[in-house]
Amino acid sequence: MVSSGYEFILMPDLRYYNIDKALNVIDNLGLQYEIIEQESEQIKNLVLEQSVEPNIKILKGTKIVITKSTKNDIGLSEGLITVPNIVGKNIFDTESITTDNELFITKVNEIYDNNIPSGTIIEQFPSAGSEIDKYQSIEVV
Repeated sequence: MVSSGYEFILMPDLRYYNIDKALNVIDNLGLQYEIIEQESEQIKNLVLEQSVEPNIKILKGTKIVITKSTKNDIGLSEGLITVPNIVGKNIFDTESITTDNELFITKVNEIYDNNIPSGTIIEQFPSAGSEIDKYQSIEVV
């Protein structure tokens, strides 16, 4: 049996992902990680920095360092809120929904599909009905 060599992966851009989503991506790619916490004016639990720049080929199993925000410094009290369902809605129509629910959309990934109108949300994380802290982010596709 002959080894096929080292397995390389393309490092994704995890900046501004919710930390839970970022760690899920890291685990699925077979990477190791260390988390550093940093007080920030950003929303709590966002990835602020990553030690490997996006779009760089790295060895599977490489250890990366993720810096996450730890302080909600926007002067508002925190508490749990139920994530609304925004799937099927146009991205431009969600501002009032997210604002009313004290949430933010921070990462938008676009996919082209002839069968879906431009700007339509087809996926969200966390999913509708999940309980999360107020002033957290929702990532959408």
